[in-house]
Amino acid sequence: MMRNSFFSTLASVLTAVSLMSFMLLSCSKPEPDTPPAVDEETGIESVSLSPSDTTVSAGEKFLLKVSLTPSGVDADTVSGVWSSDDPDVASVDNDGMVTAVAEGSTVIVYSIGDTLSAECTVTVLPEDEPMPDAIALSEELVRLSVGETADINVIAAGSDNWTHPDLLWSSSDEEAVTVSSDGEVTARAFGSVCVMASVGDLYAYCMVIVEDASQPVEYDPAWLSVPYPYLEWPTTADRIKAAENASTEDELLLRKLTSESGGILTYEIRDYFDHGPASPMFNNTFYDLNAREGERFAWGYCLGISSQDMVDGVMVELMAEQGYVWKKKIDMEDGSYAAWYANGPADRSALIYVQPYNDDPDRMYGVIEYRVLEDDPLNDGSGEEPADKPELPERFMDFGALMEDVRKFESGNGGVLNEAWCYSSTNLAYDIPVDQFGTYFANYVFDGPTEKLYWIQLFGKEPYQFFNEDNSTLRADLVESMNDAGWSDRGDNIWLDPSRGITVKFIFYDYDVITGDYSYPTFCLDYEVR
Repeated sequence: MMRNSFFSTLASVLTAVSLMSFMLLSCSKPEPDTPPAVDEETGIESVSLSPSDTTVSAGEKFLLKVSLTPSGVDADTVSGVWSSDDPDVASVDNDGMVTAVAEGSTVIVYSIGDTLSAECTVTVLPEDEPMPDAIALSEELVRLSVGETADINVIAAGSDNWTHPDLLWSSSDEEAVTVSSDGEVTARAFGSVCVMASVGDLYAYCMVIVEDASQPVEYDPAWLSVPYPYLEWPTTADRIKAAENASTEDELLLRKLTSESGGILTYEIRDYFDHGPASPMFNNTFYDLNAREGERFAWGYCLGISSQDMVDGVMVELMAEQGYVWKKKIDMEDGSYAAWYANGPADRSALIYVQPYNDDPDRMYGVIEYRVLEDDPLNDGSGEEPADKPELPERFMDFGALMEDVRKFESGNGGVLNEAWCYSSTNLAYDIPVDQFGTYFANYVFDGPTEKLYWIQLFGKEPYQFFNEDNSTLRADLVESMNDAGWSDRGDNIWLDPSRGITVKFIFYDYDVITGDYSYPTFCLDYEVR
């Protein structure tokens, strides 16, 4: 029994050892290499395509490049077969030229015999939309009430409803008008809005005016000078709103009410888009309805104005459009300065405070402040009251007076010495407020040795109170009054007062002799005594 057990155990051990030896021998013996698939006719071992994966747009063509191994084999001598899994997406010709047909994906296959092949996956995108030379909108002006909608189409060559994957719609004021991706506009609130369609470098606009019956519509157009503030005094909030609502340029509402609190209305200029039609200088306007007569009641911001422009350049022209004449530059204590303008016929004055913008001396930041003229009795922007102001209807006319007499008179009657026009030590030139002759400039000339006044020139901006429309002959009522006062007609519009030995010559100028502006004719009353 024991013997049998021993041999059984020994047999098991030997069997295990034999099995382990067999496994070790099996693991150490290398398997033979799998021979590559070789085309027996050409001897080619492998083939590949370049590119092997690509994305193109419908309508495009490209050539696939075949590479063979061994590298010395000439692909042109090999008779390969080209095919496409889906020719409706992309087709291929016998030269490997692939043509993208329609959106989708397919595989281009190049086969050599029954054993060798290579593939290229081709993804085809929709064909690029051709760009027209220009685009326009089906509507140039749309009027809607709040809540109404309208459809606007893009017009291009050959299409009344052109579209493009990159076409974008936008609204200059989404609080008032919104626009969908397909050009549907919706009126949300009162205002005039620019809706724009754009793609690449092409732009097209439509003005959308949203009407609101609750908005004031009555205003005095004589007081409205777009794009400048509404300057009627006294006024009301409704009248300001009505005027501002009417401040349009190319059917655009230039300013938008952004705040109304504490009796102050705040309007901002709407730039719309970078390519839009409006680019005003004043970008904010405020109206203080609490101000009393003689106080500031309207002001706004001006940006990007050079110092020279503010003194005698573009700002002068802009203010002149409102009827304002530049009078003087006022240096401020902090190193900045103010430019003072006056509009005598409208009883208005304006001060523009100027300082460098972001510490850039070539770019200025200004605040324009409008006042009623009664707040500026010295007519120099200071607002100070003159001392012992006499009530005289005319300028100084006392021939033979001394310089100090003229200085005292002018300092008490709003005259501002204009040193630029004081060309010598024998004359005094003054900017002066408007009086009964519409005078705005006076030049006094003195006899050098004695400093006695003998010549006065009064310049004004209302020549037609003296001249007929022919600009050369005097009005009949003036001639009559001169005769009644004892003046003698000497011809050529020259008159003599024999009792005082004074002559006066009436001179008509078809331009502003102070500024050189041909928009404003002027006159001169030239008095002289010898």
